[in-house]
Amino acid sequence: LSLRVPGFLLMSSSVITLNISVNGNDKCIAFEFEEMSLISDVCCFIRRFPDAAQGEECGLFKLHQDPTKGCWLKMNATLKNCGMKNGDLLEYRTRIRRLHVKTLENVIKVILVDDSHSVQKVTESVCNKLGLSNHEEFSLTVNGNNDNCATH
Repeated sequence: LSLRVPGFLLMSSSVITLNISVNGNDKCIAFEFEEMSLISDVCCFIRRFPDAAQGEECGLFKLHQDPTKGCWLKMNATLKNCGMKNGDLLEYRTRIRRLHVKTLENVIKVILVDDSHSVQKVTESVCNKLGLSNHEEFSLTVNGNNDNCATH
């Protein structure tokens, strides 16, 4: 399936084709966008599809062959500024997820975090939600017993 997305007609703008998976669906849809389209406009267009997650908490994630090297695209950037090329694979998905945090007192708390933020911002957010004012003194680590639980 291939869709041409109308955008602002710019003299120097060219069209690129992106393969986008919506909400983890195995099937990708080929979309054509002008390279000067904003990421936020691309997300707004994708939200029109019935299977697409709704809301501002969704974004575009650029997949990489190495699963540890993907990255979130900034909403205020253009496709060109993000280095998008014909055939790039993107995933439209929610940026918000539940993080299980185990405190030093062995209490597990579930906190919503924004995956598009840096680890530093996520740590700051977790500390704020736990009522810890000195976030720079804390870090997040993966708990060896449970892949879904981080400790601070």
